[in-house]
Amino acid sequence: MKTQSTLISVCLLFFVLRLHGVETSTQLLSIPDGPGWGVGLGTGMASMDDHLGWSVQVDATKPISGPVPMNMGIELAYSQLPWSGGLDPYKSFGVNTIEGEGQFLQVSSTFQFLLPIAGVYGFTPYLGVSLGPTVYLARGVSETGDVAHETRVFASALLRPGLRFNGMSFWSFEIEPRFGLLGDRLVFLPRLHVTWEI
Repeated sequence: MKTQSTLISVCLLFFVLRLHGVETSTQLLSIPDGPGWGVGLGTGMASMDDHLGWSVQVDATKPISGPVPMNMGIELAYSQLPWSGGLDPYKSFGVNTIEGEGQFLQVSSTFQFLLPIAGVYGFTPYLGVSLGPTVYLARGVSETGDVAHETRVFASALLRPGLRFNGMSFWSFEIEPRFGLLGDRLVFLPRLHVTWEI
C-alpha cells in the first residue's frame, strides 16, 4: 500500500510540473530517455475469476535500435490471490476447501513497442507483451482444518498496452492495464510503474 501511494504521488508531482511549465523529456527511443539500462518498480492489483489480490514487479529494460522503437528486458513478478468459500482458481484441492491463497512467481521476457505518437504533455502510448514461466504455490484449508499445499509450473503470456508519462531525463512513469493467461486462466494485472535510468 505504501508503494502504491508513492507511485501515485510521483504521478501527481509530474502533472503539477507539467501544468506549471517545467520542461520534461519527450524522447520516444528509450526508457526513460537515454541509451542505457532502465530499472523499474511496479505495483497493482491481481484479479482472476472472482478472486482479488495484489501484485508487485521489478524489471530491467534496454532500448533496442531498429526500424521500430522498442525496449526489451526481463521482469520478476510476485502476485497473491486469496480465496474463501469455494475453489481456488486452478481447482487444486476440491470442493471441501473453505479458504486459502495462491502465490504466483513469474519470470518473463518483456517486449515494448513504442508508438510514434507524441501525445499531449509528453505522454507516449506503447504496446507490450511478456512471456515466461510461472510457479504457482497454493495453500488450502479444508472444513476439518487440514492444510494442503500444491505447486504447479506453467507458461504465462500477458498483453501490456500502456501509457508513459515522461519525467525528467532519468525517469518515467507508466500505467499498464495488463491482461492475459497464467496457465489456462485469464488474469487481469493492472499496474503503476516507475523506471529509472542507470
